[in-house]
Amino acid sequence: WCPPGVCTGTSPIQYIHKRSGKRGKNTFSGLSQSRVLSFDMSHGFLSKLGPLVFSGLPDSSPLLHLNLKSNHIGAIQHNALEGLRTLQTLNLQDNALSRVPSGRLPALEHLLLGQNRIKDAWGIGKLSMNLTFLDLSSNRMQDLRGLWNELRGIPALQFLNLSHNQISSCSEHQDRAMPRHSQLRVLDLSENSLNIVWKAGGCVNIFHHLDRLTFLNLSRNNLQTLPEGLFQGLVYLQTLDLSGNLMAMLPDGLFQDLRSLQMLELQGNPLVTLSPSVLQPLQALAFLNLQEVSLENQQETVCLCRRPSFLRSCSENVEQNPLGNRDHPNPA
Repeated sequence: WCPPGVCTGTSPIQYIHKRSGKRGKNTFSGLSQSRVLSFDMSHGFLSKLGPLVFSGLPDSSPLLHLNLKSNHIGAIQHNALEGLRTLQTLNLQDNALSRVPSGRLPALEHLLLGQNRIKDAWGIGKLSMNLTFLDLSSNRMQDLRGLWNELRGIPALQFLNLSHNQISSCSEHQDRAMPRHSQLRVLDLSENSLNIVWKAGGCVNIFHHLDRLTFLNLSRNNLQTLPEGLFQGLVYLQTLDLSGNLMAMLPDGLFQDLRSLQMLELQGNPLVTLSPSVLQPLQALAFLNLQEVSLENQQETVCLCRRPSFLRSCSENVEQNPLGNRDHPNPA
C-alpha cells in the first residue's frame, strides 16, 4: 500500500515483483543498468537485510518505491539500505522489527512501519529529515514524551499514525513540545492508554504548537476526563474523535480554541450531560455524533444550539443517529 498520490507519475513505471529468499551483499548487482522505479518483495520469507544488500544499484538508480511488507524481517543491519539515495517510499509493515532501521535515506518521504515490535522511535530523524508520512501503528510504543522528542527532528511531517500502541507514560526529562510551526496535519493516537498519561499529569502540552493540525483521533483511550488546556492553540482543527472513551461530562472551556472544528465524535461515551456552554466556542461545528450516548438533557442541548447548520445535524443525530454510517471526510 502506498499513501495517496505516491505511486503515480507522468512517466512509465518499471516494476519488479520478486518473491523473497536470502538477500546478501550485491544481490541486486544485475540491476546496475536498470531504470526500475518500484520494487516489490512483499509477502515473502526474508528474515533480515544484510550489509550493502542494495549496493549493486548504481548511483544513478531512480528507484522510488520499495515494498518489503509481510516478510519476517527482524533485523536490518547497518548500511543495509546504503545506495537507496532516491527512495521516496519504504514499506516495512507486518514484519518483526524491534527498532527503527538505521541508515540515511535523504529522499525518503513515506515510511510505513506498522505491525512490528518497535518500542521507540530512536534514530528516525537520522534516517530521513524529509518524512511527510509516518505509520508506526500496531507497535509497542510506550513513552509519549520520548517519542515526541524523536519526532522533533522531522520538521516536514504531515501525517502520523500512532494507533494501537501501548502509550501509557510520559518521561519527565527533556520536557519539550513540538517545534513551533509544525507541519503536522493528521494525528492518530487511538487505541492507546492516554488515560494513564494525563491522569498522572504528564504530557498535557503535547499538542501545543501543532497549529496546522486538522485531524486528531483520541478514540478508545479509556479517557474519563481531559486536562485543562489540552487543545490549546489547535485553531485549524476540523475533526476531533473522542469516541469510545469513558467520559461522563465535558468541562467548560475544553474546546475554547477550536473555532475551526467541523466534526466532533462523542459516540460511545457514558455522557450524563452536555452543557451548551461547552459547545459554544465551536462556531464552525457541522456534525456532532452522539450515537450510543444517553444524555439526560439531550433535547435541551439541541434546542440551545444557535447555529442553523449545527442545529439540523445535531437534531438528526439525536433522533436518527445518521452519522453512524456516515463516511468521514478526508481530513487532509
